[in-house]
Amino acid sequence: MKRSLVFKILIAFVFLSLPFSLVQTSMAKPAIEKYQQQDNKKNKGQKKPKNNKQEPNQPEIKTVPKARKQPRPTVVAKPKVKPKPIKVVRPNIRKP
Repeated sequence: MKRSLVFKILIAFVFLSLPFSLVQTSMAKPAIEKYQQQDNKKNKGQKKPKNNKQEPNQPEIKTVPKARKQPRPTVVAKPKVKPKPIKVVRPNIRKP
């Protein structure tokens, strides 16, 4: 009973809100077109700037400077130490 009541309420809400959403979209379309036409008129009235940008004079690089050779890092020798093995004590459990 509760599920069917909730379901009926949701369906009623969808059907009641559908006409309002359609009215809003139909009212919004002419307004959008009006503003787009105004924008087009403004764009036509403006002159497009020419792309005659002058690039700053940059000095020509005749040779590319080379990187200095870096010394290798010093290698530290590891001591050769054998670790003492750890004895693991495992109990012998006999099964009867």
